[in-house]
Amino acid sequence: MIQLEPWTISTTNAQGQEKLIGALPDLLDEFERRSGYKVNRRITPYARVEADLEGGLIDFSVMAWGPARARYANRGTDFGPLDFGVYFAKGTTAQKYEDLYPLPLCTPLGLKVDPRYDIDPAMQKDLSVDYTTCVKKVVAKHGSVGVAGSLGTIDVIIDKLNVRKFFGERFLFRVTTLSVSWSQRAPNNPEEARVNAIFKGMVEDGTYERITRKWFGKHLSYFPRATSPSTKPARKPASR
Repeated sequence: MIQLEPWTISTTNAQGQEKLIGALPDLLDEFERRSGYKVNRRITPYARVEADLEGGLIDFSVMAWGPARARYANRGTDFGPLDFGVYFAKGTTAQKYEDLYPLPLCTPLGLKVDPRYDIDPAMQKDLSVDYTTCVKKVVAKHGSVGVAGSLGTIDVIIDKLNVRKFFGERFLFRVTTLSVSWSQRAPNNPEEARVNAIFKGMVEDGTYERITRKWFGKHLSYFPRATSPSTKPARKPASR
């Protein structure tokens, strides 16, 4: 599990032991209740999750799906859409990809934002530990003029820090999905179909939406829709 608030947050319980909270721990709690399985949870850097999937050291992860992962992982249940792009400081704008080149953009270390952006050596990526650090850098005007990554997640951090007035337009790279990524070398491959079926049931009966609404509030039903390639404010999601 990647420690990105509000997906996964490391806290300490009354006994001084680490306790993981957030949207993904809640999702896994419900999965364990329905399946009878016990999921081994641990905070892992993004790059390590990819390596563990490729090497078969873990059965699966729940994360944003990327096409490069198809080489070593099967795409399982899709939970809902995820918008990836750039959240700009107020007054900064971009109409097309090439407009981003002169703009320093804070990007969480190891995060796969967009296939083109990730490998583009001309992009000015200010690599930082997480979204919270990136948002603070933009507010403090410490180089970066935008935050690259999951727009819905960045939205939550902006409101948590009460810095909405410092941010303006958004630029959309791609829309992907939060999905089960099942290692093709997983030791428990016979369980793949059952695991995906349980997660699919959680999507179909509204459990996934209930959990994400709890942690993302007004920002997720599913994720706020961004416009592309323009940077106009996202429209309010249609009611369900």
